[in-house]
Amino acid sequence: MGDKSTTKPAQNSPYVNTDDNVVNFMSDNPLNRLSHQRKDSTWLATTMAKESTRFVLFSNLHPVCIPAESRAHPAKASPSKQQHLLTVTHENIKSYLEEHEPVVVFLGISSQNTSPQGDSGKRSNSTQESSPAWFAVDATAMSLDQLKQFDSRVVLLAVYPGMMRIEPTDAAVYAQARALLAWHDRYRFCATCGCIATVEDAGYKRRCTNDDCRSLQGAHNTCYPRVDPTVIMAVSSVDQSRLLLGRGQKFPRSMWSCLAGFIEPGESIEDACRREVKEESGVCVGQVKYHSSQTWPMPSSLMIGCLAEALTSDITVDKTELDDARWFCREEVQQMMQRRHPQGLYLPPKQAIAHQLVLQWLKTANL
Repeated sequence: MGDKSTTKPAQNSPYVNTDDNVVNFMSDNPLNRLSHQRKDSTWLATTMAKESTRFVLFSNLHPVCIPAESRAHPAKASPSKQQHLLTVTHENIKSYLEEHEPVVVFLGISSQNTSPQGDSGKRSNSTQESSPAWFAVDATAMSLDQLKQFDSRVVLLAVYPGMMRIEPTDAAVYAQARALLAWHDRYRFCATCGCIATVEDAGYKRRCTNDDCRSLQGAHNTCYPRVDPTVIMAVSSVDQSRLLLGRGQKFPRSMWSCLAGFIEPGESIEDACRREVKEESGVCVGQVKYHSSQTWPMPSSLMIGCLAEALTSDITVDKTELDDARWFCREEVQQMMQRRHPQGLYLPPKQAIAHQLVLQWLKTANL
């Protein structure tokens, strides 16, 4: 990445980042969620039983995947390469659904010419009635051997870095499904009174079984899936020539990234950026500009990417938050982006919004 032109990804890249068009990994969901249909139990039951309906499976929140075959050399597919979400039909899992009554979440109806999975190359002008519906199923009660009966190549991907190997066409569907299943896994009981909460609205609501519970009166976020807003910032130095990066306590060795943190109640995006940078690095931030966002289903964050300008340069690292933080010049950042830094330092992969924020900084940084 020795010149400006090489910092710009190809236009057909699934991780497009240009000044006027940003599509981050796990974005651009191809499904129409049809939220108005979630309360219609008859429609849901009929839709689930259709031959065209597809189910994606998760075991202990790990997606059940199969290797994405190379179009040129399909026989060379291996678990080390990109992965597709395995999809099965209602007939395949009917007995499992009846026996275990697992959590099942309606994801949506295919609304684009490209489906979110393995047959993504097929084009269709289908209507809503003929478009396949998609559901996510908690298949934790299935053993790996049982899952391999669907496809002998089945693998269970770890959340990170495993999810980075999911095909871009499947990534947004994965994020939607995992975030919802993770919420159900953590909120089986009412957060207001502690009674059992049952699943409603095709997986988008839980209802307390205690008729006297306050959560049944008015709107309460204890009944609906959580989304936790998180800011992540590419902080430029006062003279715009350097970039502030940090190392989290649990980061892989030699990896550096943008600073990030949860937005607190009653806090704006801009204020959260300034507070987090000040707390973690001691650097004061002035102007903050929104760049793009990325869902991050671990378990259900929304990464709000921003570009920020520093007002000060001195760094004082909060060791309870970071292992280290420092300023990097443009040349070093380019080396890290290409994984040729003399000290072996590197950045998160291109699927991460941090990578895209750094990419944007490289386009605008002063030489």
